[in-house]
Amino acid sequence: KILQQDLSNFHEAHLSLDLREHFTRTFLQPQPQASGGQPEHEPEQPSRDSVEEEDDLGYYPDGTKRTLTSAQVDMFRFSEIQSLL
Repeated sequence: KILQQDLSNFHEAHLSLDLREHFTRTFLQPQPQASGGQPEHEPEQPSRDSVEEEDDLGYYPDGTKRTLTSAQVDMFRFSEIQSLL
């Protein structure tokens, strides 16, 4: 059983004061935005070209974008086989 004091101790040990204040401002006491509900600045989304340059993983023969390296696929395949044995 987890006690309230255990949670409080974990919270104080692992979450900085700045992070707790940010969480409170952002989620517990959010302020209405002055610009009609739209964020003042939307984060810039990387273009497909820039993402492709960064990961350089390419595409599968069916056109699906690769998200794992060949080494990662091999590692997952190995771990799945080991779990079946």
